[in-house]
Amino acid sequence: GFHIVLNNQIFKDNRIPPRGFTNAAFAARDMQPVGVTYADGQYWDTTYYPLHPEATEISVRLMYQTASSEYLDFLASEANLDVGDAVRGTTNWGALIAEQRGKNVGKPVVMATAHLFMPRQFVATTGTDTGACTESDQPCKTINYAISQAVDGGEIRVAAGIYPEMIQLSKPISLTGGFTTSNWVTPNWVANPTILNGQNSYRPLTINADGVQINGFTIRNGNTTGGDRYGGGLYIGGVNVVNRATLRNLRIENNIASTVESGEGGGLMAAMGNTFQSPAQLTLSNVTVINNKATTGHLGASGGGMNIQGVGNSILNVDLTNVTVQENIAGNDFSSSGGGIALSLNGGRATIRQSRILGNQAAVIDTFLGGPSNGGGIYLTNGSLLLENVLLAGNDGERGDAIWIDATSQTDMVIGLNYVTIADNHRANSTGNSAIEMLGNTLGIVAANTLFSGSATAFAAPANAQAITLDLQNMLVAESVTAVVSGAIATTGQALRGNPGFVNATSG
Repeated sequence: GFHIVLNNQIFKDNRIPPRGFTNAAFAARDMQPVGVTYADGQYWDTTYYPLHPEATEISVRLMYQTASSEYLDFLASEANLDVGDAVRGTTNWGALIAEQRGKNVGKPVVMATAHLFMPRQFVATTGTDTGACTESDQPCKTINYAISQAVDGGEIRVAAGIYPEMIQLSKPISLTGGFTTSNWVTPNWVANPTILNGQNSYRPLTINADGVQINGFTIRNGNTTGGDRYGGGLYIGGVNVVNRATLRNLRIENNIASTVESGEGGGLMAAMGNTFQSPAQLTLSNVTVINNKATTGHLGASGGGMNIQGVGNSILNVDLTNVTVQENIAGNDFSSSGGGIALSLNGGRATIRQSRILGNQAAVIDTFLGGPSNGGGIYLTNGSLLLENVLLAGNDGERGDAIWIDATSQTDMVIGLNYVTIADNHRANSTGNSAIEMLGNTLGIVAANTLFSGSATAFAAPANAQAITLDLQNMLVAESVTAVVSGAIATTGQALRGNPGFVNATSG
């Protein structure tokens, strides 16, 4: 027979979070989601799914499960007995339920349907800007014309060649390079270079649409002098405009944000977020940012290679994997920040994995106007940072040659270093510099499996700093480093001392 249990208390709520979800409010009602951690503000009104690369049509059905197969099996098993009455005679209700289950009783019910036709545009330097460009043997000539023909959610495939255009991407589409006119299926961006060229006169690519994906291009020779001075090669942004963007297989090189004014983001500038407190996300994979300048004039600058900022009320999370940021310069002779990367994340987190940050400068020479320059490799404020399998070498920033951390505007910043090598980050004419320098209060750093070499000091903070903690776990500091810690830093653990035996990686 049946066993009845009275359920008069909610222990957990396993539904996906509704709009306006906060962990604190749900915890107060004992309604935390089961088995999954959600960020405050997370909801699923907008959900992203990967599509097959050759898909041209999408059909979607939203279904509701009226009864589970497990529940019907339970009923059939528990009701497996004969019951007789004057009208029906003898009936085995378990067998009847099992029979009905086989007839799709309790199957999902379709609540809503949608169908989307996704035409794909093709672009080649030999094409013509006429028609819809949806046939591979009749490509467009310019990327801008292809964008005008594209539909939201579609894709533009671009054949190898040089495209000297001022591209404005204001639709949520995918832009993919590396094709040839004889192969529109399998891109190879290395063998088939597809170049967006600013001709030293303008920015090659601007993105002001949500959910854009860029894959397989070289972006070079951009210059925004006389314009908005942001993002010499690529600009992504707008409050309530761009919440998600993905960049893959790119080389961003030889771009300048400004030759006169204070520039931000010599190669790339991203200003992403919204006023709805929904987290924004920027993803970079297999991207090289090399030989870019935020300014060559006589004013301060930020982010010689990249300047990434959260805007609005939302946090910005950034994921960088297999990224090289090399030989970028933020400023010339005025106080500047972030020779390689400048990050301001609105309380979000940047995760950098399997990457190299090499030979970047926050300013070319020692600066006097505006104070010293900070963060030769990375400048971080208003956010947390995780580095894993990262090399920071040869960066120069006056203060914080490898990394500068400004914790004055946020009280819960966390920095994690795991399998990180920080070597030879110093100004040639200075001997008192630190590899990692921090300013502010309430900052926690964990350094595990990390190596320091070639700097006077590994970690430095002001003498009056408060609540800065440093946890050392299996960290090696070269004998050439005079001090592991300088300033008011509460340290646990002990650094290992010794001279590392560096071995150059095999070519290729």
